[in-house]
Amino acid sequence: MCDRDDLDWARLADAARRPSRLNRAVVEDLELITGRQRRMYHELSSAEMIVHVQAQAGLLVALLDSAAPDALRRRVASAAAEAAGFAAWLWYDLGDLSTMNHCYRQAVLAVTNRPTLLYGPTSWAIRVLSRGYRAARSRR
Repeated sequence: MCDRDDLDWARLADAARRPSRLNRAVVEDLELITGRQRRMYHELSSAEMIVHVQAQAGLLVALLDSAAPDALRRRVASAAAEAAGFAAWLWYDLGDLSTMNHCYRQAVLAVTNRPTLLYGPTSWAIRVLSRGYRAARSRR
């Protein structure tokens, strides 16, 4: 889903295996992947994207409890919430409201279970995801 030339896949794989390797460059690569996945929503079907987006969200959630400095962990929490929220949207497109609800909960928990990380864009992400979750539940 991304060009091989501008991402350090070995560094990403290393951080996935050993979260202690999380650093600014890894977070920037993960944010870049999430942004590209969002842009690809207009080019690929939800069915084609969901596995990749769900994997991205899973990796970001797994990195939340790393020993990285709070500034990096805030960015990871925000990216995890964004990726899980995007996965929820894809599941909605695919008609799976149960999995969509799970992903919205995962998005909110990515940031709300870490009160020291709450501020700025992450707080905004919680409000947006909470609204999306409530709206989706009301459509049932």
